[in-house]
Amino acid sequence: MVRGRTRLLVACLFSGLVNMQGCESVMGRTESLTLVDRIHLAAVYIFAGALATVFSQLTAEAGQAKQAMWLDRRLLFRVLTISFIGLNAIVIS
Repeated sequence: MVRGRTRLLVACLFSGLVNMQGCESVMGRTESLTLVDRIHLAAVYIFAGALATVFSQLTAEAGQAKQAMWLDRRLLFRVLTISFIGLNAIVIS
C-alpha cells in the first residue's frame, strides 16, 4: 500500500512541475510571484507527503506498525491538511 502511495506522490510532483512549466510558457515569465506561482509553490506539500510516507514505511518495517499508523493517519495527515488549507486561503486572499 505504501509503495503505491509513493508512486502516486512522485507522479503528482512530476505533473505539478510539468504544469508549472506549461503555465509559464502560456503566461510568460514575470519578475514577481503571481497567484499561479504561489499555488505551484504549494507542491512542497507533495514533497512533504512523500517524506512522511517514506518515514512511515521505515517505521513500520522496523516493527513499529502501530506507531507508524498513528503518525501517518492521525498526526501528519491532520497537520498537512490544515496547514495546506490555511496557506491557500492566505495566498488567495
